[in-house]
Amino acid sequence: MLLIYLDESGINYQKKDKFYVDGPYILWCGILVEESKYFHLERLYCELAKQIGIKDREVVEAHGTDIWAQKGNFTSLSKSNASKYFAELFQLLQKLDIKIVVGLNRKRAYPHWNKEQKKEKSNARYALLHGLEYRLSQLNETGIIISDNGDNIIDDLLFQRTRWRFNPGAKKKGLKKSAYEFESKSCFLLDRVHFMDSKKSFFLQIADQVTFVTNRVLTYCNLLYSPHPILKADKAKVPISAQVFAYCRTNILLAHFDESQNDVLFTDLALQDYDDRINYLPRIPDIFPF
Repeated sequence: MLLIYLDESGINYQKKDKFYVDGPYILWCGILVEESKYFHLERLYCELAKQIGIKDREVVEAHGTDIWAQKGNFTSLSKSNASKYFAELFQLLQKLDIKIVVGLNRKRAYPHWNKEQKKEKSNARYALLHGLEYRLSQLNETGIIISDNGDNIIDDLLFQRTRWRFNPGAKKKGLKKSAYEFESKSCFLLDRVHFMDSKKSFFLQIADQVTFVTNRVLTYCNLLYSPHPILKADKAKVPISAQVFAYCRTNILLAHFDESQNDVLFTDLALQDYDDRINYLPRIPDIFPF
């Protein structure tokens, strides 16, 4: 059984210079931690966290945005050391073969379109659950989801996907289905979502950092291949190098709910063959030109 730690990024819809300040994508990201690797990741990450001044994890919560922006408890951290930290983190995850699944949705709603924003966020969560099922099936494993306090929507989505197993007579309110019936029935995700305070979980904080970095990578690619009238792709805003991401991409699966097909599509970054017809995903070359 795997423990799946979730976090999100890109949920702010405010704009500046005709561009979403939080990036053009909504991401719900899960890191899949095998029981046999739990203590290895915990011990090694504790050592890594010490390098950026984290000694008491209940006092200092390591948010990716704060580390990279050198805010709060990280004001004394240099930009080069912040970059080195993220590179070490991704190298560590790859060393331990930690799989990463990302539910992705391209933002199209305006800042005041609350209904559309809710729909896009729900699509990203739904795609994530599809992606987790797909990856767990590949690994011949089951998994339990652990999330920061408060995301009841993903818990409701999971309930609708699993009620066929333990409560088939439950009301189908809000049921979201893909084009294929059995794609919407979860086999490998167990129980309900387990909530906890991210301050007390290094693994939730790691999920936060992975999601933050992935968002920055996708934003860079979006600006690189979809020119913006004001903003330019800036490699200085990406926390890890092209080489580090190229090494780690083999463990990343992107999932997206395509409304035109009413189905979730997968992009395995290890095998990606870019198709110009795919308009929800930026082109991600093998090695970024930076």
